[in-house]
Amino acid sequence: PGWSALNAFPVLLAMALAGSIIACLLTPAESDEVLKKFYTDVRPWGFWRPIHKKVVAEDPDFQGNHSFGRDLFNVIVGMAWQMTLVVMPIYLVIKEYVPLLVGVLIFTVTSFILKKNWLDKLED
Repeated sequence: PGWSALNAFPVLLAMALAGSIIACLLTPAESDEVLKKFYTDVRPWGFWRPIHKKVVAEDPDFQGNHSFGRDLFNVIVGMAWQMTLVVMPIYLVIKEYVPLLVGVLIFTVTSFILKKNWLDKLED
């Protein structure tokens, strides 16, 4: 109470970070079986080499995710797409039609990009 949101943010961020670290240290790690199942289902990129090696030892034909660049590009395009979903209704309510049309244009272009570069390339 009495703090502005701007002043409270660093304190809340530090408390959330501390809580996350404490929770990670006080709870048991997931088993390798759970991690291998997650890795084979999701195929994330990042720091998964130990689990990747265990999965490949069991299934030599398994291929990890090698599309980091495309995925990163899709995340950036997806953020622009998501922002248009936030701003378009605002511009409509405040009757700012030119920015609304720009938002619709950006939404259309990013939807097309995501359809071709993400949705059409999803794997089973």
